[in-house]
Amino acid sequence: MTKEEIRKYILDKRNALSGKERSEASKTIAKKLYELEAFKSAANIFLYSSFGSEVDTKPITERLLSEGKAVALPRCTDDKNMVFHYIDSLDDLKSGYKRILEPDEKSPMALSEPDIIIVPGVAFDANMNRIGYGRGYYDRVFKAIPLYVPKIALAFDVQIADEIPYETLDETMDIIITQTRVYERDTDDFTI
Repeated sequence: MTKEEIRKYILDKRNALSGKERSEASKTIAKKLYELEAFKSAANIFLYSSFGSEVDTKPITERLLSEGKAVALPRCTDDKNMVFHYIDSLDDLKSGYKRILEPDEKSPMALSEPDIIIVPGVAFDANMNRIGYGRGYYDRVFKAIPLYVPKIALAFDVQIADEIPYETLDETMDIIITQTRVYERDTDDFTI
């Protein structure tokens, strides 16, 4: 299957999950995330604002903010890039690109600053490959952040494919968390 065929197939499966299934699985995924040492020790976090049938990140954002962590969410720019901006609360967000909640432009976090980056995606495999939504926003961010910053993907089990196409310019994930499993890439770049 091509990336586009896999994208459509996995999105159909993810969209078929009931609201209750997504809610329960999102809570389980968040609990697994909270247990990661990389998450516990992170002070500056790049996170995303979930939309549609994605893993719900709102409770994760609220928890991080209540713990006094520095949280930055992406804002899409006209030049097809993303800039991460600090938020103080979920009230700082408003509808932006594709109606995804985005922060205002008041407090950007430098791409060299995050301790971890938590990312969305459409499909993943056990080789830590990722297929996004096809616009390349996160691919550009991955190339700009330091290599030691763990890339952590949140996904439902239905988003894990047997194998997805990999190209040399594609960035792999360091950790993929689903409701039943935590996949980890063997690396010496950081401590988990």
